[in-house]
Amino acid sequence: MDTNVTFVKWVRGLVNLQVLGLGGIDLSDATSSSKDNFGKHISYLWNLTDLDISDCNIAGPYFPIHEFHNLSHLSSLRMNGNNSSIPLQLANLTSLSVLDMSSCLYLHGSIPYIPQLKELDVSGNTNFDPGQLTKMFELPWPNLETLDISGIQLTCRRCSISNAPNLVSLSASGCSIQGSLPSSIYNLSRLQHLNLFENNITDSIHSSISNLKDLNFLDLSSNNFQGTIPKSICEISSLRFLRLSYNNIIGTIPSCITNLRNLSVFDVSRNSITGNVSFISLINELNQLTFLDLSYNELTVVIDQHHLYPSKFKLEHLNLRSCNIQGFILSSICNFTHLKYLEISYANLTGTIPSCISKLQKLYRLDLSNNRLHGSLPLLPPGVDFLDLSYNKLGGEMSIEIGQSLSRVYGYNLQHNQLSGSIPSSLCSQKLGMSYTRQINLSNNKLSGIIPTSTGSCRDLHYLNLANNNLIGNVPNQLKHTNLESLLLNGNNLDDSNGSIPEDIFHSPWLQILDLSSNHFSGKVPSQLGYLKSFTSRISIFQTIYNGDYQLAIKGGTTVQLDNSYLRTRIDLSCNILGGNIPEDIGLLQGLGVLNLSHNHLSSNIPASVGNMSSLESLDLSSNRLSGRIPQSLALIDSLGFLNLSHNNLSGKIPMNNHFDTLSLDGSAFAGNDLQCGFPLNKDCDGDNNISTRSTNPSSKASENDREDRIETLLLYAIDAMGFSVGFWGLFFVLLIKKKRNGGFHIGEL
Repeated sequence: MDTNVTFVKWVRGLVNLQVLGLGGIDLSDATSSSKDNFGKHISYLWNLTDLDISDCNIAGPYFPIHEFHNLSHLSSLRMNGNNSSIPLQLANLTSLSVLDMSSCLYLHGSIPYIPQLKELDVSGNTNFDPGQLTKMFELPWPNLETLDISGIQLTCRRCSISNAPNLVSLSASGCSIQGSLPSSIYNLSRLQHLNLFENNITDSIHSSISNLKDLNFLDLSSNNFQGTIPKSICEISSLRFLRLSYNNIIGTIPSCITNLRNLSVFDVSRNSITGNVSFISLINELNQLTFLDLSYNELTVVIDQHHLYPSKFKLEHLNLRSCNIQGFILSSICNFTHLKYLEISYANLTGTIPSCISKLQKLYRLDLSNNRLHGSLPLLPPGVDFLDLSYNKLGGEMSIEIGQSLSRVYGYNLQHNQLSGSIPSSLCSQKLGMSYTRQINLSNNKLSGIIPTSTGSCRDLHYLNLANNNLIGNVPNQLKHTNLESLLLNGNNLDDSNGSIPEDIFHSPWLQILDLSSNHFSGKVPSQLGYLKSFTSRISIFQTIYNGDYQLAIKGGTTVQLDNSYLRTRIDLSCNILGGNIPEDIGLLQGLGVLNLSHNHLSSNIPASVGNMSSLESLDLSSNRLSGRIPQSLALIDSLGFLNLSHNNLSGKIPMNNHFDTLSLDGSAFAGNDLQCGFPLNKDCDGDNNISTRSTNPSSKASENDREDRIETLLLYAIDAMGFSVGFWGLFFVLLIKKKRNGGFHIGEL
């Protein structure tokens, strides 16, 4: 922009300026020519010490670092977020101590030798040549204190950092470091910050870690570290942040860990650590602890609430998922008044959820799922936005107050409990803009009554799962006002006032999963089904925000449990009393992945338009009264992986196609259709002219084809051999005649 060029020109008059921040200003025009290059104007600022030209859209060979030769006092240069090569002239800036070239698109070139440099950041340059770093550390960097190379894909298996002995901070996350941890790291006695997150280090944590006496930040998570946590780590008394999660660490947590009195974050989740842990010792001794995660191990956590000292607690994040909890009474959790995140799932918890939990004013996530808790639902703190109490034995009715408490929650999962009574209308606030709920899962309880019309007031609702309850009545028309992507109402006693499926459901523009199976809907399959916008085109990305259990009714009325990663888009109207024909417009659903209309009273033909459903992965039309032939178009859907047309009145020859023929080699997908014939059924069709000995087994056909191929190959060899013989002997006789005429021939002439 011309404005920016003019601005840079004006800056040249500020000769006493020491700090200049141009970050975020588009300087692409000011670097596009030598005439107006901003570097010339900045070169007049002889007293400049700090220059920020980050994210200035500076690209290519026009980076004007050669113009900075007058900036003899420049000590800090931030040029991150641009797209340029590394200027070699940086070596001429003799006062430079801070250089930031992070997140530069396609950064290339070699790092110049700047021995006085204290801070270097080249992180986020995934395409940078790692060999340049190897060359860099062949030279001594006696003053370098901070180095960030995160994201650069290192190729060396034993990278050395020994030429930077005074490092205070080293960040090398996501660098694909393999094998052992470089031994030179243990010799960096001044190191305070070490981040090796997300590499592929397979070493054990060496006892020499205690050499790093000043270390306060250590992140070795998301690697493949083996062995145990060394006791020597307890000697690093300055340690405040310790994360060892996502490794293969075994053994026990050293009891001396309580010596780390400055520890604020302790995370050893997702390892194979065993043994007993005294929760009280950790909490009471580590009184600076704000983050504790022991989840996904094989730990037994022993809790004696009589020795808690609540006034000292600063804990904000507690995750004991999958730990075996002993001696814990949930009421003691109310002592942790600073808690923001609490997860104690899969932990064999018993008892009730105390009412005092509502006093945890800072709590935003609560997960006590997969335990043996009973009693009623508690009122929630006002700030909770995620709640998971699923797979417990919680019971009783949901009061108006509970509904109001839940209406403030972003998403909650209460499935697989024993909740009874009706769904309170207060779940969704009818005051415009007052309902924040996006995901509701109340499935597999004992809820009765109707679905309250107030659910339509949850305008941002994406996921509603009320499956497998005792609900009656109709599906509220008001749901069309929401942003529903998944609606699961299967396994209830729902019907409409006239018994049919309400057409208003099909006005939901974002709907991608619709399950009304195992209810009492009658009438016809709505013709509007073909106009669901979200099913009419192929969806490239779909992920249900909130996990739920999906069931697909298949042969014999049984169900198969499927997760939402399989069911991209789905319509399931099975196990109702629907009649009439399948609407022709069903073929418009070209983005639909799963269609289940089984166990109804559908009649007439399967429409040929079903072949237009090019994304279909599963089709179940079994146990109906469908008649006529299977349309050939159905056999042309290459994405189809499951098919069930059994127990209808279908007739005629089963269509064939290479992929279609593999869907039911045992013929079960066509069983119970007495008038059908052809492969894979052991029933020939009239007019096929098949001899009685012909097998319908594909393997037999393959054997016949192999035999025919071998015969053809032998015939081909025979013809070739005959051709060679005729040619050879023909040539031989010609030469023989020449010999008689010329007096002989040599073998080389052949």
